[in-house]
Amino acid sequence: MVPNRSRSWSKTMWEPQRGRDVDLVTVTGTDENGETVTENFSIPNGGNATVTGTTKFRTVTSIAIPAQSGTGGTATIGTGSLLGNVDRHLLGISLYDATREPGAWVDNDTVPVLRQGRAWATSETAVNDGDPVFVRFVATGDEVYGALRATPDSNDCVRWTRARWRSKTSAAGLAIVELNLP
Repeated sequence: MVPNRSRSWSKTMWEPQRGRDVDLVTVTGTDENGETVTENFSIPNGGNATVTGTTKFRTVTSIAIPAQSGTGGTATIGTGSLLGNVDRHLLGISLYDATREPGAWVDNDTVPVLRQGRAWATSETAVNDGDPVFVRFVATGDEVYGALRATPDSNDCVRWTRARWRSKTSAAGLAIVELNLP
């Protein structure tokens, strides 16, 4: 559903011996619009720390780690939990088709999708008219990837800026969502 969303990055430094100098690691890449972005990570002397960035990278083109006075240190670099804007990757809300079994869509099927207007959708949370819509991109336990809700739920969901809730509920369940996609 979102093949090219941008993410924050994290850097973990572990140094079992002395010799890890205080260093500034520089990550350079592009953001979701293809613009060059850079973020510096300040790693404490001795390492053994995870530092997470706030810049959202779509691609990483270079990571600069300065030379160290000690040997045997390691570094792990990976994605963080912050997700960038996903609006241009979301195609809309798939509409119910009474002629199909639920979940019967297969690759290359044509799926009816709402891009502008209002539809009933299931929310994981209670909603108020005008609330923002968040889409779940990290699912654990009984959570469902792609589910909608009115609150961000830590870093597991991303705001869909071109969507709003247009009804009020007192608990999770069916609510009206309005889309305004180009």
